[in-house]
Amino acid sequence: MAAYYRVRTKRRKLKVGRLFFLLAIFAFVVLLLFVSRFLGALNQIQETSAWAEALPPAEDELVHLLLYTVEGEGDEKELTGLAVAALRRDRKTVRFLQIPSNAAISSQLNNLQTAAEVFTDGGVEKLIHALSSQLQTKINVFLEINETSLLELAEKLQPLAEAIPAMAVPEQDNDFAAKEQILAGVLHYLFQGNLYENIMNFRRVTSIFSTNLSWREALSLLKILETCMASSQTMQLPLLPGEGEIQDGKIYRYIDEESIPAFTIWLDSIEATIPKRQITVEVLNGCGVPGAAGEVAEMLQGEGFAVKRTGNADHFNYERSQVISRTSNIDVAKEVAILVANAQLLKDEISESDVLVTVIVGKNYHIGE
Repeated sequence: MAAYYRVRTKRRKLKVGRLFFLLAIFAFVVLLLFVSRFLGALNQIQETSAWAEALPPAEDELVHLLLYTVEGEGDEKELTGLAVAALRRDRKTVRFLQIPSNAAISSQLNNLQTAAEVFTDGGVEKLIHALSSQLQTKINVFLEINETSLLELAEKLQPLAEAIPAMAVPEQDNDFAAKEQILAGVLHYLFQGNLYENIMNFRRVTSIFSTNLSWREALSLLKILETCMASSQTMQLPLLPGEGEIQDGKIYRYIDEESIPAFTIWLDSIEATIPKRQITVEVLNGCGVPGAAGEVAEMLQGEGFAVKRTGNADHFNYERSQVISRTSNIDVAKEVAILVANAQLLKDEISESDVLVTVIVGKNYHIGE
């Protein structure tokens, strides 16, 4: 009888052991499915087309990023905001250069297109090609933010809605400063906790992003971008200069080709050689419009430059505004030139000059710009 009970007990233990084994296998399969779905959701942000994988790699610590916003889904997407950024991973700094969505960046015989039309016609692939050619700058990474998806997501996630107050100002949709606030809010929402919490938050908002990076690379880049933007008390958002013109019933903004080299050099430069408060400036009226020099001087003072004086130029027939470096170091003048709309950057050294930069306001400057 004792032997019978021993056999029976052993069989019961075997059954219990098999049950635990099967449960363990089941739990493992469930975990694999969960991880697979989780990673699949993260990986959906990456554009894996051949052209995306062929984008040039970043050089050293400098990354050229095309950041743009869209509305709509699929083939109905419309470009709403656009900027090229230079992000330095080693120094945790970033600079943005705004590009108007109506900028004429692709011009062929009888085929003039704005940036928005280029995007509609050929997507981000064609947009990157056109911008790289126009700016003579290699674009390494693109990051799309879908505002339509973001609005829908913000209705479900209260912490996200609280982080992006700019979304409540629809009349600013065409202002990239508002887009920058939206991005800053999203990044603030993403990086509020530890690594696990950051990944979980990222998983919740993957539907708003599209990029050529893997999710790990994208999360790392976004963290650097968040650090850069959080550490910048004031974010400069210069607009690529140009003049508006109506053609075939549409408004095109023709980019000032002569200004592009100075702006792309500024974009990649690390910083001005001296602080803004030590950059002395004089502003002269070269257009004859009362108050023009005063308005530009006030704007430059607001940006932190040391404006020593305002006055009149030698004549009022300057067709175009000029920013003139009075020293051999033209970098300080570049810091001023990006703020004066459609200005020409020049160098005319004057050893006895008491200012580093002279600004002549030309006829192409419009009060209130």
